[in-house]
Amino acid sequence: MNIYYIGNPGDLENLQFHGFDLNIKAITDNIKIIDSYHFSLKNEIITFDYLIIKDYKKLENIKKLDCLIDDNVIITNYYLQSNLEHIFALNQNDDVTSQLQKIVNFILNIDF
Repeated sequence: MNIYYIGNPGDLENLQFHGFDLNIKAITDNIKIIDSYHFSLKNEIITFDYLIIKDYKKLENIKKLDCLIDDNVIITNYYLQSNLEHIFALNQNDDVTSQLQKIVNFILNIDF
């Protein structure tokens, strides 16, 4: 699985993967959204299975994601999932680790 996190790599340090080999790649550079499954990073086109967004400032062309967006913020459900099942966005005012753990559990289909 190609899972990318747009945010601080340190945010991923305390996550529990429950024995699963899950590699979430943190992106700290600006990216250009191409469509709901691809982005460009340093002139390389990258395909993703899941995209987790914390730092909206790193996104160029956010509207290309085809998500429900209000004031440049992606609207999410309880699991921080957008209307596209493979794109997640963190709430800026809540604990980052607990939000990321909720997303990881959802992706792994683990209910805690």
